[in-house]
Amino acid sequence: MIAAGAATAVFIGVATVVAVTAIADSGKPAAGQATGSASVAITTSYPDAYTTTDTTTESAPVSTTTSSETPTVTTGSVPAGYRKVEGPAGVEVTIPAGWPVKSGTIPSNNQADAPDGSGSFLRYGGTPTPSMPLREAVAENETSNSGIRAGYQRLRLDYVSTEANETVVWEFLFTKNGEQRHSLGWFWRKNGYDYVVYASAKASRWDELQPVLDVLTRTAGPR
Repeated sequence: MIAAGAATAVFIGVATVVAVTAIADSGKPAAGQATGSASVAITTSYPDAYTTTDTTTESAPVSTTTSSETPTVTTGSVPAGYRKVEGPAGVEVTIPAGWPVKSGTIPSNNQADAPDGSGSFLRYGGTPTPSMPLREAVAENETSNSGIRAGYQRLRLDYVSTEANETVVWEFLFTKNGEQRHSLGWFWRKNGYDYVVYASAKASRWDELQPVLDVLTRTAGPR
């Protein structure tokens, strides 16, 4: 979500800011991208309020301040154990109450870290909409973000049907400091801005983050 050549850089996925350009939706990493050698069970669920395609599903309990099941929430609501915060460009997100917030790697995003030392975190922000389609902007990350090249494996990069004007989900694996991580970015356009909410965890702890991610994507705004 940055300017045209680095659109959607607000995504700031891993160790570096995630920028964005266009590639074909082959279901595989772009040319020149490494793929993860280890097979893992992909356990991702998406909010019932949204219609998605090509998903792999399964949800699991979360740690720290949230309950073991995803709370019943709707856009704009705040379930027990969560709090609503505002970020760059007026993005609004609902995060676990005990997760401290700090400035992100660039001014267009903030970050909330799990307090249990697991290395799980959320990022959220917004930047002015660039001239390219949203999916192309998001796809540029696969080639431009050096922070995810090691062990990169695309799990999905698709438009999804939501109440927002235009929404793309990008889910992937990569290796950082010798450990595989699982990440998902939820991007949408509204009133001249590209917004993003992003979740990342060690692959072995992805299931624990799922209820938090579900609340995050259900309640993020503006819509």
